[in-house]
Amino acid sequence: MPEMEMQLYRWFLDQRERNMPISGEMIKQKALNLCASLNISEFKASDGWLQRFKERYGVRFLKITGEKLSSQPKFIAAFKERLERVIQEHEFNEHQIYNADEDFTGDYYQIKQVRNFLRTQNLSEKALLLLDNAPSHPSAEELKTSDGHIFVMFMPPNVTPLIQPMDQNVLRLTKLYYRNLLLSSIITGDEPVGSALNKLTLSEAMMNLATAWNKLSPQKKLTGTRGMESVVEQIISLLQALQPMEYSGQDIDEWNRDEDTNLEECNESEESD
Repeated sequence: MPEMEMQLYRWFLDQRERNMPISGEMIKQKALNLCASLNISEFKASDGWLQRFKERYGVRFLKITGEKLSSQPKFIAAFKERLERVIQEHEFNEHQIYNADEDFTGDYYQIKQVRNFLRTQNLSEKALLLLDNAPSHPSAEELKTSDGHIFVMFMPPNVTPLIQPMDQNVLRLTKLYYRNLLLSSIITGDEPVGSALNKLTLSEAMMNLATAWNKLSPQKKLTGTRGMESVVEQIISLLQALQPMEYSGQDIDEWNRDEDTNLEECNESEESD
């Protein structure tokens, strides 16, 4: 049994290295396959065994411990109250509040873009830029314009996956559409998953990403929910075609989260043989 679990853990790490979806059911199925090859007859791949295996090898929710910090929902309420006060105090409307990305440095060109947009909307040249709290950013004082009309507000630590607009809506849906396209291309090909991924070119990946982005209507970019159930169902069907077993919406959601960049992709059929 220790030998089987060591092989299982090495398989898990190998799949994780290759960025491919692993569910608890996949781990249990792989364990059964390994037991068969090792002539181990008295083994049950129960939920209890799976939980103990994860504890023994430091696997948490199909990730290795020590990865990105967990989100901190307890900070959200206070941040939202502060944000509302700032919006009311400066009388910002929805066109004067921006989601700034990690590359924002407050330089002349970036601020000019904001000012140009405000002018095209016939709005006062004042704006609030929402920014994550990465330590690489300059201070809020440095990012403020000389007149103080355009300034930033940093979000609390480890809450961007929960409240940042791009994380909540656009990125989430884009990734779902992209992965749906990727799985579809693998299904229609004649090669194993690993070989198909190794042959995927940067150009093909960019084309798939552009196609995924174009599937987002303006309303989907705002709500991030309409149409999500259908694409999740499609992804589940494709995964089952690649590796027949049960997948849930929660499995797809875990695979699709930003923090799960090291989550494994679907196991090749021959891995289970």
